[in-house]
Amino acid sequence: MNGVKELKIKGIHIDGYASSETVKYGITSSNSPSSDLYNLYLDDVTFVNFKNSAGGAIFKAYAGTKADTISIKNSTFKDSYRGLNLSYEKDETGKYNAEHIIIQNSLFVDIEQFAVNYTRSGIEARTSGGNLLIDHCVFYRVDDSEKGRIIKVNGIKNVHIKNSVLDNSRETTSIVQLKGNHHKIENCVVYNSGKVKLSASAQEINLERFNPKWENTENFKVRDGSGLINAGTDQKNIGLINND
Repeated sequence: MNGVKELKIKGIHIDGYASSETVKYGITSSNSPSSDLYNLYLDDVTFVNFKNSAGGAIFKAYAGTKADTISIKNSTFKDSYRGLNLSYEKDETGKYNAEHIIIQNSLFVDIEQFAVNYTRSGIEARTSGGNLLIDHCVFYRVDDSEKGRIIKVNGIKNVHIKNSVLDNSRETTSIVQLKGNHHKIENCVVYNSGKVKLSASAQEINLERFNPKWENTENFKVRDGSGLINAGTDQKNIGLINND
């Protein structure tokens, strides 16, 4: 996104496969520090085969760059090394790479490491501290290792995960760690996965553990009788919606 202040992508399939295995990123911010904010909007986009394990990711935000909004809807991230990586601000001055990240009705499946790494080092009182909303998403077999973490939000001020399913990260001890009274996981289902770790007044509201009863693990439609049906806070299914 060098020099681009807004990028909208809709309705395409992006395959990172290359015989040389050198495709490192699907999308990145500018690779040069800038005070200008940018916006990224993804709708009905599929990313697959971004498997470069030398720091690769489907999306990378470089240090010194910042988005106002990263909005992801109706999209799929699959068979890749990492999902969204916004973790390169390391100088303890409170910088972070996006004001708002909104992920809705999207699927992360077979991601070797994290789905989302959105972090802030230090505190800067003049900023909002970052805002993450995850709603109606499915995370399936993500960072399936003992020390894995499906969603990393260290230092981010406001985090709300709701109406989502975290499934089949069997080896992961702590799938997400929430800290502070502005961190909340609500109306979600965890199955065949580790625990949600809470500290410093983080909230867990109606977190269930039961078999989602997938009809298949291609589009993650649910079978009749699934406890996900119409169980969302909006009376829609927990997990993906409109995925017939």
